Order: sequence, then C-alpha cells, then structure tokens
Amino acid sequence: LALVDKTWEMSIQFIALFQNDLWFNNSMQANAMALQIRDGLHNLGLETKWPVESNAVFVELPASLLSTLSKEFTFYTWDSNTGLVRLMTSFDTTEKEIDRLLKFIQDWKKHLTTSEETETVSLQLLKGE
Repeated sequence: LALVDKTWEMSIQFIALFQNDLWFNNSMQANAMALQIRDGLHNLGLETKWPVESNAVFVELPASLLSTLSKEFTFYTWDSNTGLVRLMTSFDTTEKEIDRLLKFIQDWKKHLTTSEETETVSLQLLKGE
C-alpha cells in the first residue's frame, strides 16, 4: 500500500507536464535554441557533425577554443582526440545565452585571426618580404 502512495506522488508531476501541452512547448523551445546554435555556428564558419534533430548540437572545435570555452560554459567533450563536443539546450535556454556563446566563439576567432596575421607579418619581416 505504501508503494501505491509513493507512485501516486511521483506521477503528480506528469499531470502538470501533460496539461496544456507543456511538454511539447518545452521541447519546442529546447529544439529551437539548438537550431539557433547551429545557425550561429554556421555563420561563424563552423559546421555541426550531424544534423540537429533535437536539443543536442555536436560540433568539432579546436583544442585552444575548448580550453577557454570550458571556463565559461558547460558542455560535454564527446571525443577529446577530435575536439567533438555536445552542446545541449533545454526548455529554459534563452537567446541571450546562445548569443553569449556565439559571441565568445566569434571573439576567440577574431583573436586567433589577429594572432595569425601578426605571425604572418612577423614571418614576412623575417624573410625580408
């Protein structure tokens, strides 16, 4: 009899979840944010490893980006050899959070480009070009 009571208490949360399509709206929000990440990464020249079909985004990122990114954001490194990471969204992921992630990557790329340009100029000066 005690098990029946506990089961009833645990099932109450599902009543709220299934009312007014809350579960559907939550999943649509999470999926929309994942698509926004995909589109933003694409605009930054990064392609997802697989099509985005849910709230998970898989993308290969350079090791130098991963080390700085991990200090600011939470994600799972799927394959450390290739830099493949899994970015997850949820019902409460906001556009502001996505924008912050994308801006972080964009700023990293700008810094990298500036560093590469400086290195190229330095090499040209050393070669006398």
